[in-house]
Amino acid sequence: MIKGATSESGEKRAEQIEKMIRNVRVMNDESEISVKSSIGVADNLNGEITTFVDLFNLADTALYKAKQNGKNQIYIK
Repeated sequence: MIKGATSESGEKRAEQIEKMIRNVRVMNDESEISVKSSIGVADNLNGEITTFVDLFNLADTALYKAKQNGKNQIYIK
């Protein structure tokens, strides 16, 4: 959650986070494992959402849309 963020600034932050995650490498006993991410972004700048739970659910829906689109995806709702 980023208080006061717009969809655009949220998307920019999500892109930064996704890039950091994409660059993570985890060493297993005999191999290197890369980390993938899916990120959902939602905003309430229009004030239509009145509860944290509703905003969380909107972001959760965006997350599942990102997952449906594949690995290392960001979906803006």
